[in-house]
Amino acid sequence: MSDVRLIFSVQAIRAFLYGFSSILIGASLAASGLDATMVGAVFTAMLVGMAISSLAVGRWGERFGRRRTYIGLLAVMGLAGAVFALTGSVPLLIVAALTGTLSTDPNESGPITTVEQSMLASTPPRERSRVYGRYNAVAYLAGAIGALAAGGPSALRDVIPALPPDQRWLLIMTVGAAACALIATRLSTVVEVPAEIRGEERG
Repeated sequence: MSDVRLIFSVQAIRAFLYGFSSILIGASLAASGLDATMVGAVFTAMLVGMAISSLAVGRWGERFGRRRTYIGLLAVMGLAGAVFALTGSVPLLIVAALTGTLSTDPNESGPITTVEQSMLASTPPRERSRVYGRYNAVAYLAGAIGALAAGGPSALRDVIPALPPDQRWLLIMTVGAAACALIATRLSTVVEVPAEIRGEERG
């Protein structure tokens, strides 16, 4: 499978997860008894975290390596999802939110997207518009499906009351992130910045 298709695959899974979790996170936080101020603080931390981590990726991502940065961010995304699925502690939720790997809406535009778009830039110039167009289309379509699927746990609970609460369903973030990281390990060195270019930039 080509690098572009691998990135599209990860993007599709991520967008589905963000669409799913963006609905359930708010619902599960409200159900946990947090007031509007605390819920707002958690969502604010997500946005702040996305800004900080995006700047960090822009500053050090190339030096660390695009693939390693990508896989690392996906792993952190899985850990952050587990925190939201398993605890109601506001300090822990804020720390997880500040990683910048979660999103308040189905279409994340933070550090992971930054890395994906930089890797897609390695495609030939004549193909970039088509590639980026499909990339965005995949994100919006998968995000919409994820948001629609977020109503599933509640609907199923009407039939099977013993099913876990909405918060536990956020563990799908951890499973999905693991799948994304596994796919990302198959990316080739083509997505990296050539060593000679990195040397020229440092010089």
